[in-house]
Amino acid sequence: MTATLELLQGSDIFSGGLLGAAVLGGVVATFVGGLLLGWLRQRCGSVYGPVLAHWLINALAAVAVFL
Repeated sequence: MTATLELLQGSDIFSGGLLGAAVLGGVVATFVGGLLLGWLRQRCGSVYGPVLAHWLINALAAVAVFL
């Protein structure tokens, strides 16, 4: 959570109460993502599916930053 807070504080987009809401949103998104990756692990029977999904999500986020 510290990395999320530092990232949001440096962005000047969120201030005051919105910063707390943004951090809470990050925590909720991380929790839901973990549930989905866990479900994918159970469904695939292997760790490779969630690893590939996680890599793809990170790659798409990196591309979105540059666009």
